[in-house]
Amino acid sequence: MKNIQLVGLILVVVGSFLPLVHVPIIGNWNFWKVDHYLAIACWVFSAVALFGILNNSPKIVRTFSVLLIVLFLFTIIATKYQAFSYFSFLPFKSWTETLASTVKLKWGWAVEFLGAIIMLFATKKKYENIFIFIHHIDFLLFKSKISGTFLIAGFACEMPSYEGRKVHQRR
Repeated sequence: MKNIQLVGLILVVVGSFLPLVHVPIIGNWNFWKVDHYLAIACWVFSAVALFGILNNSPKIVRTFSVLLIVLFLFTIIATKYQAFSYFSFLPFKSWTETLASTVKLKWGWAVEFLGAIIMLFATKKKYENIFIFIHHIDFLLFKSKISGTFLIAGFACEMPSYEGRKVHQRR
């Protein structure tokens, strides 16, 4: 899981240096050129997510990957809004829309979102959720002869030890 999460984190950080917005005449902008504060927020969120990955804390990684996705959506909406408001001095709305539509989003956003989504979905708690879900469904869970291993719908999984908790066995 760590390796997949690290790949997602690397995609987010590398994606912030890729072209995200194309402004005519000026050229392509990365996250830093779009807005310094948003770029710093992206890197801080990525650093905290790295801390969560290294400390095996899926809750932190999930939280900050969601925050990254929200940050990316906010940045896209703010960029489009800024483009429309920048050309608002024009007398006709059609001119404003035409000139604002020349500001294009680039392929770097796909890398950013892909990295954040990989981090989000690669943070499953391996066996705890399965145990809690299956715990109430006796007929799917029975203890095999191998100590500490349970058969769940035909797949063998090692379960962490739950001290003081009784495990239902098939009779």
